[in-house]
Amino acid sequence: MIYGLDGEIYPLAFVIADFLILLGFYFYEKGQTHPLMPLALFKNKVRFGAYLVRTLFMMAMLPYWFLLPQVLQANYGSSALESGFAFLPLTITTFLTALQLPKLTKRFGNNRILFVGEIAFWWTNWLICYYGYDIEFLCQSWLDGRF
Repeated sequence: MIYGLDGEIYPLAFVIADFLILLGFYFYEKGQTHPLMPLALFKNKVRFGAYLVRTLFMMAMLPYWFLLPQVLQANYGSSALESGFAFLPLTITTFLTALQLPKLTKRFGNNRILFVGEIAFWWTNWLICYYGYDIEFLCQSWLDGRF
């Protein structure tokens, strides 16, 4: 699926092939008594939405995790270890947020949490537009002692 979305050779053919494979997997699993992925999980709209958002989040993060170390090493002169340390602030923040999210959701509800997340998303995009992409590497530069 990923190659179909950003590949150079026959991207539409890969997307179509991926959907056909997923469709075949769906019908195969539907006929099994003990499927790998019980399809009843997707009947709940909230759970299905959560799975969909999780998938989209991971698809958005994949290029970040893959390309950022290359950019840090090629353009900013970081070593592989320094590039690895650049991920610590985001990794720790994501981990701690995931631990606190059930408590916050009980207290404030899904809609308010989503609204705050959207505001944070647009605020960081504004920072990048206003200050440029160097703001993304602020934590990495701080960890390297260049800041």
